[in-house]
Amino acid sequence: MMHPIRDRILEVARGEGAPLERLDAVVATYFEHFERYPDLPHFLIERIASGQLPPPPVLQTMTDVLRTVSGIVSEGQADGSIRAGNPVFMTLSLISQPVYLTLVQHPLRAVTNARFSRGALVDHARAFVRAGLSSTVESTP
Repeated sequence: MMHPIRDRILEVARGEGAPLERLDAVVATYFEHFERYPDLPHFLIERIASGQLPPPPVLQTMTDVLRTVSGIVSEGQADGSIRAGNPVFMTLSLISQPVYLTLVQHPLRAVTNARFSRGALVDHARAFVRAGLSSTVESTP
């Protein structure tokens, strides 16, 4: 379940586009992966909440992804498109958006009595991450 997301994120990191554009693609990649493997976020959160570490292959993938995405953040900081800050913390905030929004979809329906489409969640997370990382304030339509 983990190797496909690592491979896709490595592909995104090596791809064309500005750092913020590639980070948009990382957010979308997470949502796509969780749609394909819906139990993955629950499995990881249960392990972490119980004080257990994920299995070694999962930890290695997490390490690879964190390093890769943090590298994109650092690249954006170097070119001035991403604000100053700790690239690891920024990466964790970016990754937490798709994880959290995937985990809370069912309780959110019960609380809000609304169904949010995957596209709406992806768009929200992308805009939220971009606003949090951008070195300039962008207005949204």
